[in-house]
Amino acid sequence: KLMVTGHEKVGKSSLVRSLLGKPFNEEWISTVGASLIQTNTNVRDGSWDETKNYDVDFTTEQVMRAGMVRYFKTGIERERKNKGSGIVSKLKNGNRLKKPKKESKGWWPKPKNITLRAKKKSYESTGDSQEKETYSPKAEEALVTVGSIDQAFHENMFVHMHECVGRENSGLSLTIYDFGGQSVFHTLHHLFLTKYGIYLVVFDLTEILKDKNRALVDLKFWLSSIQMHAPDAPIILVGTHMEDVESNEDQDAIDGFFDNIIKVEQHFEQVCKVNGSWFIPVDNSTKRNIDIVRKEIVSLANRQNFVHYPVSLRWTKTLDDMVSYIEDETQDTSSSLNIRSSCLELNKVKKIASRYGVESDVDIMIQLFHELGVVVHLTATDALRNLVITDPQWLLKKIGLVIRDEKAHKKFYNLSEIKKNGLYKDLKSLLNSGIVSGDLLEYFWGAEHFEFLMDLMQEALLLSEWKFCDTNAHTNERKAAQYLVPR
Repeated sequence: KLMVTGHEKVGKSSLVRSLLGKPFNEEWISTVGASLIQTNTNVRDGSWDETKNYDVDFTTEQVMRAGMVRYFKTGIERERKNKGSGIVSKLKNGNRLKKPKKESKGWWPKPKNITLRAKKKSYESTGDSQEKETYSPKAEEALVTVGSIDQAFHENMFVHMHECVGRENSGLSLTIYDFGGQSVFHTLHHLFLTKYGIYLVVFDLTEILKDKNRALVDLKFWLSSIQMHAPDAPIILVGTHMEDVESNEDQDAIDGFFDNIIKVEQHFEQVCKVNGSWFIPVDNSTKRNIDIVRKEIVSLANRQNFVHYPVSLRWTKTLDDMVSYIEDETQDTSSSLNIRSSCLELNKVKKIASRYGVESDVDIMIQLFHELGVVVHLTATDALRNLVITDPQWLLKKIGLVIRDEKAHKKFYNLSEIKKNGLYKDLKSLLNSGIVSGDLLEYFWGAEHFEFLMDLMQEALLLSEWKFCDTNAHTNERKAAQYLVPR
């Protein structure tokens, strides 16, 4: 989980685009709440590839990788004896590898369905023994099938695994959280600042030269917030617009700002020094020093203990099924027309987990996935505990309908639809005074998730009942009341 923080208009989204190898966009586009991007790191050239649609689930891919690691470890000597005439050498030299037919008895044997029983390791079951005794292995579903292995095979993965053998860095899967920098969004960010991850604090180098006091307040806000919510997580400071800092005097002034004014070494031990400096200066327009940022993130990630926790394939398979869950299970899940659920009730998660014999592990499993940023699960109330968010972007969009910067996002709302539903006055009240009606909230969120989102907003101190109106004095109904939200 890579969390990109900082105030508005400092170049956070441009930095994310640079990390992903995308061209620089001169037009500033404000981020609403936060934007989530899935990416994989490439071991060979250090590039990051954005992942949009998974053709193969995570569990199947891990089984494929495990099989390939075993192949390389047992066959590496054979490869050397053949003096470069083996499969890996052919692939690396650009020769195509034909996928063997299923009846082939060659180097890639037809696998059996895998129904491994997980060993008890770091993040394994803490359930009582009585529950374990009632579990029947006969009811267990296969974690991986022959068909999914066939689908997963591709030669790029084969070559990639050959590159990874013997290396400390074997590639990472990152979820990038690009947080909106407007002050109104600061109130919701703490929901997503978890202890497992790496933080980038992005700032404008020229701002330090123009207004040191404002730069001091902005940077201390983010550094202190991270220190509070993730005291052990590493922080990388990234300064944008290095192209506008030319003189040695200006560079010395910025260095002195971190040493003598913020006093990073004394107050913020989480900040990492890179090449002897407290920050990495970058130019998003030319991609200067972007490679250094990427390498530092990957290096830091590989040194984090949580990255190396052994996790049962049963857990990852449960997660795969949660993320790909479609409400009507009679539908064809391969169809692009099917809409996957963004959240699941806890009893449905337990039902999925029971397929793979991990029903007693559900609480600790979800807690780990929550800390890793894969799902969102809050437990302060019954309504919150009963729902697991499998698409964090869905939650951000729902909150972003209520908490937003009016100037930056004034064209966001569909006014014609709002007027048609008789809620235009309610919207004006929200935008002008930060007072929102329960009716408008139900319109934004839908009746199904209204109670959950109300509990979440109140527990996170993002919403409070507005008692200074006649409506609230005569009703106990949430949907008929008025509420105060940040603006």
